[in-house]
Amino acid sequence: MNQDDVWLTSAQVRARQGAISEMTLWRWTRDPRISFPPPDDIRNGRKYWRLSTILEWEVARTSSAEAA
Repeated sequence: MNQDDVWLTSAQVRARQGAISEMTLWRWTRDPRISFPPPDDIRNGRKYWRLSTILEWEVARTSSAEAA
């Protein structure tokens, strides 16, 4: 983890992915075809992702789409 990395809430992650619903995010984290990363941390029942984790997934997803 980069020390300058930013933590994103579930709402921020959902907004970044095109205003998807909480249910869609839940499904994505369980669908092996999508391979959306699980939260990096869960505190008090709230999910948090590192921005770098989301960026890595976006790059991998874009790369696999271009290869197809």
